[in-house]
Amino acid sequence: MDRPIVLIPARSGSTRMPNKNLQKLHQLTLLESSINATLNADVGRVIVSTNDNTIKEVALSAGAEVPFMRPASISTPEAASISVILHALFALQAQDGYIPSCVAFKPPTNPYLKSISITEMINLKLANLSIDSVLSIFEPRHSALSFVGFDPSTLTVNPELYDINGFKLYDAERSQDRPKSYAGSPACKVTNSSFFLEKYKNFQHSLPKATGPTYNCNSTIGYVISAAEAFDIDTVDDLEIARSLYKIYSAE
Repeated sequence: MDRPIVLIPARSGSTRMPNKNLQKLHQLTLLESSINATLNADVGRVIVSTNDNTIKEVALSAGAEVPFMRPASISTPEAASISVILHALFALQAQDGYIPSCVAFKPPTNPYLKSISITEMINLKLANLSIDSVLSIFEPRHSALSFVGFDPSTLTVNPELYDINGFKLYDAERSQDRPKSYAGSPACKVTNSSFFLEKYKNFQHSLPKATGPTYNCNSTIGYVISAAEAFDIDTVDDLEIARSLYKIYSAE
């Protein structure tokens, strides 16, 4: 197996926020910020998967590789992320005979993910060969215990939808007495290439039909990142919040 890759998906055609990956957070676009963070992590090849020549040029200028273009068939809003990973692995294998030991899937839409977090996640994966995946997780503002079930037809509420190791919402009235809960973040997922190549091998010639998780849900350990690192940009409102956060962090 060869060195890991950090795969940054950056297609054009976002419907919720046009030109999302080329939106500027400050002086840099979301894509450039993501590339900078991964290059500084210095953990392997930094590859951008895109269907767009403008995005390709931005990526190359920022120091990333674009060794292939993503087909239009897996560049639609409906295309699953797993198809992007598979396309990259199959293309690298066909073009260069290159099979990375693992793939770090890092969207540009978590601009505050730190280089050290990327480095430590990949090192954690490489140090745990029997585990397929490392998932970025964070402690959300609200505990999972605060979530309730709700039936709109009857207005019925189930206030104990979840428990944490048997601990339920009203076992403690004060939030500070409740156990910590964590949420998964799309900021970064690191997974053995062998998992993808084995689980999804039948999709090599039918990538648009590929569906499934982008990590091994049954063989995963977590890496805790901060809430700021987990901040995810999906909408114009998210971008404005991220820009405000940038001003706060820059002032610190």
